[in-house]
Amino acid sequence: MQNDTAKDTNGCNIRHESQRTFKHFPKDIICPLCGTSEDKECCLVPIDGTDDDNGICEAEPMHVDCVTQLDMFRYNQEMGILYRKI
Repeated sequence: MQNDTAKDTNGCNIRHESQRTFKHFPKDIICPLCGTSEDKECCLVPIDGTDDDNGICEAEPMHVDCVTQLDMFRYNQEMGILYRKI
């Protein structure tokens, strides 16, 4: 993700072409990375295996600051996967 942000027509932050961020975290959802529903900036992270034929998929809201804690991530070269154990 790029550090510069812009606003779309709905007032949402745009991190890059395909990733939007939202000012408020949903009240009835818990971030799977930190375990809270703290009201702060969030993004939608696609869920594996939910894509349909049109490229639309289900997504899980996560706090932007949780997703960008790069020191918590690992990279599996053999599988080509960037992951964070939760």
